[in-house]
Amino acid sequence: YPNPSLNQLNIYSETTIKDVLIFDNLGRQISIIKDINKTKLLVDVSKLKGFYTLKIIMLDNSVLKKNIISY
Repeated sequence: YPNPSLNQLNIYSETTIKDVLIFDNLGRQISIIKDINKTKLLVDVSKLKGFYTLKIIMLDNSVLKKNIISY
């Protein structure tokens, strides 16, 4: 949250987050945050404008995809 977002995106999870990948609306990977190993994460989206997909990889290798809008 929040979604849409202006500067920051907060990610909370009940399980440990390993990596977060950010893809643009054409499916190109534009960013990766690796080795997080936390259940909370603050992502700077101030340079992103438009529609993006987050691929959140958990420590147990399960994957969650979330669409976000940044303006």
